[in-house]
Amino acid sequence: MKARVMVIAIFLLVCVQGLLGGLRVTGVLTMSQDPSVLAPNIWLGVVHGVLAQCIFALFVWLSSLMSNAWQTPSELTSKKDRLFAHLLCIAMLLQLVLGALYRHMLGDEVLATKTSHLLYTHIALAAIVLILAVIVGIRFIGLNHRVFKRLGTILLSLVSLQLLLGGGALIAIMIHKGDTIPVYEVLVTTAHQANGALLLAASVTCFVWSVRFKSKGNVH
Repeated sequence: MKARVMVIAIFLLVCVQGLLGGLRVTGVLTMSQDPSVLAPNIWLGVVHGVLAQCIFALFVWLSSLMSNAWQTPSELTSKKDRLFAHLLCIAMLLQLVLGALYRHMLGDEVLATKTSHLLYTHIALAAIVLILAVIVGIRFIGLNHRVFKRLGTILLSLVSLQLLLGGGALIAIMIHKGDTIPVYEVLVTTAHQANGALLLAASVTCFVWSVRFKSKGNVH
């Protein structure tokens, strides 16, 4: 994808994101200030949250397109490298959607009672993400190219931190008592979400670089 096309796509998505942000607060297209008319839309909030991290990942992708190393590709990655990187991206996107659904449904009194299965699925998928990220990270570090070695190191660092933050967020939620959310829970869950965005961006970056530097013959 050319950088100019991606810039236009990102601009349009940012415009959509702004519209979703307004609709998420009001629930409908309206100029009214009447509280009875304004009702935050949970599902638009989910889309708004997911799209935000996807746009961030696109910005990171754009930075790759503008780099000097991107302009002079050579054969390097195997089909398995690209396959694992592709699977990691898919798993991360699913994980992002599950996390967004859980956070927003938890804030609704009715939907909060139906979030346990989302949490368990999110945890199970986290194990798959961990395995795929470790595989991609190790394979990239083993490639003879500074960009891939750096990407592999970043990916392993981020997934390790995400594992710690995810465990901390789970513990914070389990020990939480009462209606008031403690500061430590807000901090650890927010850090978990923010690092998740970094991990998604790193996963997408690994995939696009693996495709750019693909070797047609090597399948190992």
